[in-house]
Amino acid sequence: MFLQIISIALLGINFIFIPSVYSNTCVSHADSLKIYLTGDDDTWQFTWSANEIQKKKSTYSGAYSIDRTNIVKGASDKRSDRLPQDLMQSNKRLDIPFDIEPTGVLLIASIYNNSFVLVPSKELAIINIKRRQIIGIIKSEYYVNSLAWAPNKAHFAVLYSQDVTKQTPKRFKDWFSNLIGHPISYKTFYVAIYNSQGVLVCIERISERIPLGRGYIEWNH
Repeated sequence: MFLQIISIALLGINFIFIPSVYSNTCVSHADSLKIYLTGDDDTWQFTWSANEIQKKKSTYSGAYSIDRTNIVKGASDKRSDRLPQDLMQSNKRLDIPFDIEPTGVLLIASIYNNSFVLVPSKELAIINIKRRQIIGIIKSEYYVNSLAWAPNKAHFAVLYSQDVTKQTPKRFKDWFSNLIGHPISYKTFYVAIYNSQGVLVCIERISERIPLGRGYIEWNH
């Protein structure tokens, strides 16, 4: 499927919204990529093998997410202050999750409105740090949860989520949680892989309707 590449000039920079021809399976591009998803009961690890997604039980460490910059959080991370914020418009900022590829040249980072509370982002910037140049902007219909560069820096992966609470049949636990003021949300997760210029290579649905879903990805270097 060919989608139009749109470029606009803004503050002297070309911002490119870059969909492209892509596959609905990531098996040929996801070697060593691991996805961890957790809900209200269990945590699972997803990998690719034999042309399909492999799923097995795992553990989720809250301490692990504190140390990493490639996992979404609800508030700004001080480590994002060192990112090239001056390349953004005054009402926008780069923040967590973000990741810098192993050679330190290319950055992928979520874009937010410039405030302390980070309303979930649907935008990413790809930046050449050494040239101080924005390569492109990716806009998605889904929320950015986690991202990571591939070991060869030729690709990066993004873990997206979609809120499907309204479309999910309610359980007794859901009704009870609503009554006490702690509603349970449901998310469907996708992984997308892009090349270093932001062209979409593949996107694949990983898991559907996870209650209180959250997750992260890692791509071992």
